[in-house]
Amino acid sequence: MEKIKNYLDQLQAFYKLYSLNLTQGTEILIIQIIDKSNSINESIEKGKTFNESKILEPLLFIFKKVNTILAILKLTFAKNDLIGILQSLEEYISEFIIKNYKYDFEIEEDDED
Repeated sequence: MEKIKNYLDQLQAFYKLYSLNLTQGTEILIIQIIDKSNSINESIEKGKTFNESKILEPLLFIFKKVNTILAILKLTFAKNDLIGILQSLEEYISEFIIKNYKYDFEIEEDDED
């Protein structure tokens, strides 16, 4: 969970630096991710365990939004810094969810034919 929090912090810092350079759609998605990450932090501070849905639901939400932003950024050749942060966040969230919740989900891969 610490790695996830670290990348969410990096995403928030990136947003503060580059928000003017982001498209409105990407900016809205990042704001939604930051809001959900704040709800995760609040749940952890209140002593909620990782097995409670108060953390799983926001993590799944963030995971889906990260995938959406990555798809947009790959099409628009956006900043590599943001792509790196989001790819790491995606990886750590999926690993955390699978490990702690035994949640099985598949990510749809784009066909590169």
